[in-house]
Amino acid sequence: MKKIINGKIYDTTTAQEIASDGFSSPGDFHYWEEILYRTPKGNYFFYGEGGPMSHYAKNVGNNTTSGSSTIWAVSEEEAQKWLAKVSPNKALELFPGLFEEA
Repeated sequence: MKKIINGKIYDTTTAQEIASDGFSSPGDFHYWEEILYRTPKGNYFFYGEGGPMSHYAKNVGNNTTSGSSTIWAVSEEEAQKWLAKVSPNKALELFPGLFEEA
């Protein structure tokens, strides 16, 4: 999937997948998945998708919802915070020195 945001192209086929989080599987109406990517130039973005009863649901008329998908850009700091929650080991690997011992 590709999306242009503020004059920059974010493309899941050319970016590096960093980590993902989600719930259930695509056949479930509550299914959702979010994947953090880093572009070749070092920018971060998410690809998210979900079913008709997820936070990705969109109204398609007649009191009906459908699943959807989208891409949104995030700052490096937002990516670090999300990654620290979802995959702490990956966060330590990608951002050494960012976190300190307690």
